[in-house]
Amino acid sequence: QTIQLQKVDPGQITKLHKGRKLAIELRLQGGITSVVCVRPDNNKILGSVAFAGVDRLIKCINSGRTYEAEIMTISGAAIQIRIYDT
Repeated sequence: QTIQLQKVDPGQITKLHKGRKLAIELRLQGGITSVVCVRPDNNKILGSVAFAGVDRLIKCINSGRTYEAEIMTISGAAIQIRIYDT
């Protein structure tokens, strides 16, 4: 299943391509814990992850499991990812 990234930062799109690996992390944004995709090369947030099972993903990350994402498609600021348990 692919997920479209939300709130993509246009300044972080440069040099991205299909197949690029991204870190999945929890970050505090506006007082809310969010799941975000982070570029490993500069530790900057590319966008946030939102889907029906995101609460379960947050619980898994909080319990110590780690995840990464792979870019499946990219067209401008529309980025589809797939999340993997690492």
